[in-house]
Amino acid sequence: MKLGKKFGLGIVVASCLLLAACGKSASSSAGNLADKQVINWDEPSELPTMNISTATDTISFDMLNNTGEGLYRIGKKSKIEPGIAKTTKVSNNGLKYTFTLRKNAKWSNGDQVTAKDFVYSWQRTVKPATGAE
Repeated sequence: MKLGKKFGLGIVVASCLLLAACGKSASSSAGNLADKQVINWDEPSELPTMNISTATDTISFDMLNNTGEGLYRIGKKSKIEPGIAKTTKVSNNGLKYTFTLRKNAKWSNGDQVTAKDFVYSWQRTVKPATGAE
């Protein structure tokens, strides 16, 4: 696999985890969603972090995957499907990815998710002071 494609795949996988606090999906296979959404989670140990930039353990990633949505998500039969990304364009050389975001993507407080949120998150993650691994 070419380096550009590996990098792109890495971005896709990381994006699945990127926005842990995003709101709920617009549709559900069970029909309409209840006004109040609740997840009961039982973990045998303490949750190390909910910081997507510094999470390195399975427990944190499980929680982040189950409480947020990134550009992509893992759907039925473990297939990658669009999350907040409505469409994705890849440049001919495979080095530039352009994501169009769903207009109804919201944070848990109701604010709209924007491209600036993703830029901020990635820039924060790569800053040495953040301590990301």
